[in-house]
Amino acid sequence: ASLNAYTPFPHLSLSKNLARIFEFKALLEDSSSAVSSITNISLLARTLNNEPFLISQLVRIAEVKMAVITLEQCLNKNQLDESKLIGMTPAFFEAEKTNLMALGLIGERAIDIPYFRANLIELDKVADALLGQTNQQPFIPTNPDGITRISGFLERDLNFYLRTMETNISFAMLCPPESLKITNSEAKIYREIKHKYYILSGVLLPALSKAIIREAEEFACVREAQVGLAVERFRLASGTLPENLNELVPPFL
Repeated sequence: ASLNAYTPFPHLSLSKNLARIFEFKALLEDSSSAVSSITNISLLARTLNNEPFLISQLVRIAEVKMAVITLEQCLNKNQLDESKLIGMTPAFFEAEKTNLMALGLIGERAIDIPYFRANLIELDKVADALLGQTNQQPFIPTNPDGITRISGFLERDLNFYLRTMETNISFAMLCPPESLKITNSEAKIYREIKHKYYILSGVLLPALSKAIIREAEEFACVREAQVGLAVERFRLASGTLPENLNELVPPFL
């Protein structure tokens, strides 16, 4: 049976720790090791592409950013030749995948829905579960009481949550900057949450909409890496830096 918010993800901490080891190797060893380590960080991130969980997608984004930061540090430290720069380029183009956060949000929606079936006594435990305070025994509501069922209190909350998540997922399926238009509706959503007392939506939705912004930031980092590699290749070929990015197209970008 699914443990919902209590589902363990032990592989994610292992993946992130391994990425950190590759980061240290890239900074401490020679340029050939740096190229291999940066590529391996990107490959670790790619193994999480198809996991339908928000936490998996957030770890993937963190590892992609780690690869980009490590690349920047290595370019400042080492003189990488053309072959090494070309060797790293595919890893960063491959990192620019679309719809991955949408997959994570779809999974998160499935995890969250059962918690809208709680009774009034269980609501405190529900809040703990959804806020990640999972050191208690796994808890999934299964028996709404008469008050919540007849009043429709949580049913209204659930309907609002599902409508908003459908909007979030639609935006997550777009590329930046289109996906960032979700920020235009945030104020309206939060006003409705407060005005209509959508308790669980108020706990869940702010973090979920911010995940789309995190993915847009990842896209920006990946594109910075692509441009950085292209600029360095241009410098090696010409001995100067480009006056503008148009000079990089099409030989290097």
